[in-house]
Amino acid sequence: MQWTDGKHAGFSTGKAEDLYLPVDEKRNAPNVASQDSNPNSLLNGVRKLTTLRNEIPALNADGDFKSVLANKNGYPLAYIRSKGDSRVLVVINPSG
Repeated sequence: MQWTDGKHAGFSTGKAEDLYLPVDEKRNAPNVASQDSNPNSLLNGVRKLTTLRNEIPALNADGDFKSVLANKNGYPLAYIRSKGDSRVLVVINPSG
């Protein structure tokens, strides 16, 4: 996510050709400055998920993974993450 809706998305005031990576220069591109104060924004949604991942041991990188439902090219995908006494059932359904 970009920083602001300013020049080069708030990353630099230099010339575009000198930037290390390209940035989305559209005025409606999501950015931290416009989403920080909105509790329902993409930015704050990701922050909440990151907090959950840090607070729940089963969601840590070293948690165990067990598939519950995984059909080829099908939805939903369901699995259990566990670590010690911590267990989480995760169900993902990205379909319409």
